[in-house]
Amino acid sequence: MKILFKLSSPNLLNIWIYIVIISVIARLIIWTLAIIYPIPNETGLLISPILPNSGIDLNFYLDETIKYKTYFFNIYNDLFSSSFNHIVYTSAFSDLPISPGPIFPLILIITDFINNPWICSFLYLIMSSYLIYISIKWLNKKNVHWFWLLSFGGLPVPFWYMLNISPDLIFSLIVTLYMFVITEEKNTINKKLYFLLILTFLSILLKPNGISLFVFSTYYILFNN
Repeated sequence: MKILFKLSSPNLLNIWIYIVIISVIARLIIWTLAIIYPIPNETGLLISPILPNSGIDLNFYLDETIKYKTYFFNIYNDLFSSSFNHIVYTSAFSDLPISPGPIFPLILIITDFINNPWICSFLYLIMSSYLIYISIKWLNKKNVHWFWLLSFGGLPVPFWYMLNISPDLIFSLIVTLYMFVITEEKNTINKKLYFLLILTFLSILLKPNGISLFVFSTYYILFNN
């Protein structure tokens, strides 16, 4: 095991950039192969950029997209109604069931996931590539060895987050940015709190797990002022 910690450094300037390129190309290859050879998930459902399939929670989110479409349609009608009382007392603003945050359902609506799943999948490919770029760049600044940077770029879970359309990849990006902000020493405390609150708000709108960031942010604010 010691040899892994004593690898010689290649004579390449900014080698982390080459590692990012390799990691992005690997994602593009896997994404393309999944079009030809779909990958079964935990239930046996085939996952591919051209198939409107995802994890076991997808149907739940798809049901929510229908509800959001209905809400927005009702709100639109109310806003352009000639009766102000109708706007105030309309059912579109009341009796709403408990629903997940709007970010992911809105993404499914905007990209027309059911009819054109490749659009959302391609956005996830771009998002995954961006996430690995900022992660490797940050780790490189922390003087992590090139071998571990390369190993990090090849971790399988991020590849699955890229293919399996769900809130997980977006949440990973938000948490990663949150970690970058809170560990950044150059930012002033006010600027840091500003970005932390924005990321916390977005995480809550995405998944209930965002509450954990809210709790941590509250603790951080109370003990850093």
